[in-house]
Amino acid sequence: MKPSIIYIIIFAFTLCNSLCGQEKRVWTNAEEIQQFINYHKEQVNADSTIYFLDELIDFHKNRQNETALLNSYVKKISNLLLFNKHPEAFQLALSVASQYCQENDEVENCKVCGKVYLHLGALMVTMQDFRQGIKYLDMVCEEQEDLLFYHQKANLYCLLELPDSALMVSEKGIVWAKKSRDSKNIISAYNNHGIIARDLNKFDKAISAFSGAIEVIDSTGKNILDYAYVMGNLGSCYDAVGEYDKAYECLLIDAEGSVEYPAKGSYVQAELLLAEIEISRKEHKKVIKRLKNLLNNYEKHLSVLNKLVAYEYLMNTYNAIGNKDSYKRYSKKWITLNKFHFQNQMGTHKTLIEQFNSNALKQVTQKIELEKQLVDQKLIIQQKVSEQKQVKNWVLIGVLLVAILVGLLLFLRFKAIQAKKASIKDSDLKLAVKEQEILALKVQEENKNVKELSHELLVKQDFATSLIKQLDQLENISKPELKSIEFFIQNELDVKSTRVQLLQQMGDLSNNFYNELKISHSDMTELELKLAAMVVMQMSNKEIAISSNITLESAKKSKNRLKKRLALQPTDDLTLYLKGFL
Repeated sequence: MKPSIIYIIIFAFTLCNSLCGQEKRVWTNAEEIQQFINYHKEQVNADSTIYFLDELIDFHKNRQNETALLNSYVKKISNLLLFNKHPEAFQLALSVASQYCQENDEVENCKVCGKVYLHLGALMVTMQDFRQGIKYLDMVCEEQEDLLFYHQKANLYCLLELPDSALMVSEKGIVWAKKSRDSKNIISAYNNHGIIARDLNKFDKAISAFSGAIEVIDSTGKNILDYAYVMGNLGSCYDAVGEYDKAYECLLIDAEGSVEYPAKGSYVQAELLLAEIEISRKEHKKVIKRLKNLLNNYEKHLSVLNKLVAYEYLMNTYNAIGNKDSYKRYSKKWITLNKFHFQNQMGTHKTLIEQFNSNALKQVTQKIELEKQLVDQKLIIQQKVSEQKQVKNWVLIGVLLVAILVGLLLFLRFKAIQAKKASIKDSDLKLAVKEQEILALKVQEENKNVKELSHELLVKQDFATSLIKQLDQLENISKPELKSIEFFIQNELDVKSTRVQLLQQMGDLSNNFYNELKISHSDMTELELKLAAMVVMQMSNKEIAISSNITLESAKKSKNRLKKRLALQPTDDLTLYLKGFL
């Protein structure tokens, strides 16, 4: 759909709403609302633009999209400033910063909040509180530091009459632009640096910066609008140093280039400077024609200050050529507009100051209230600590008395026990000697059993090995059958059972293993204790299966169940754990 048709539809919808009192529309997407905003903004219709911006804010509020909502607020602040509604813009910016930005760590929201702080920094210029403007800019997150940030901060340092800081910040903007490798950013950075230098009356630096921007434009392909804008700034520097011919040539390029694009602000400034030079040249007809063209055809693009300058130039020109009527007419216009501008500026400044003071007072009040709460809490805590100390002291005294009494009783009991111990010490010593003698006999007997069992084991193993070799020489028996017979013979001969008996005999020598295991795991069965003994002796799964007369799979499952019984993890080493009880 063509833009003209879209605008016709938007105009018809707006007119119908205003005349027919239609109920509030339910929007389906944000782009549709944005079309209405763009249309009324181009028509310089402030009320309708703000109305649809509020609709956009409500749309995102209903969908609880915080980032989109923040962007909508930023758009509204920008448009309020565009339509010279500075108090409303300032109040909204303070509200958004307080509600969404002060304690928000989200990167995406941080970028949007950076725009809010940039607007607050710009508003501080109007309020002439430049240091507060710097503070707001210092709140901008690193991701939002761009050309506007550097230019705005440098401008505030200019207003604070700190030229070195201003130029240093402006040069940082050029460094940032070169890192981005975007020619448009580099052009803008040089241009911004030139504006700062020009405002500091360092015209040589300014001319050098603007010339650097033009070199980048020429090397990357001339953009008419960028070229015109930079040439206009260069012309203003030549005008300031008295090189009027160069200034006039540059400003003509600016005016001719800007008028073809939606950069009417640059066009207006160029025309006013051209008129100033023409006044100095006494080219009165050119001055009158140029300024009347501005007032008649570009009035909506003229700020109040632009109109005052145009009226003043016309007054001076008509006075110079002796046209008293025109001189008086424009004098009245100048006086009326200047009075209105002064009153409006005073009202705006007063409103901004009141809002700022109100917000500051609110913050101070909140801070005082918070500090009061903290003091009250501190007093309560100190009182509790004092009470706790008193209780603690009484408890310590009581504990000390009890300790003395207990100590005395223990001492008396100790004396009695020592006397009793002295009497039974000799009998205990004799009993220990007898126990050692019995244990030595037991060890001797067990060693004998171990040797006999070991010998029996070796004999049975030799017999099994010999029998297997003889069977292996038979030609008509397959290998699987041979293996089956081998397993049967080994099982029948009970080689592994004999080894288990041997291990059990050895286990009797280390009752400490079983005792410690039973103490730690009192619910273990005898079978589990035997399995634990086989595992700690590092018997293989196959050996355990043969000795217990179970399958290999059952042996594996038994070991897993044992691990669960011992509350071990699947990755824990069962053997290593059981060795800890030896």
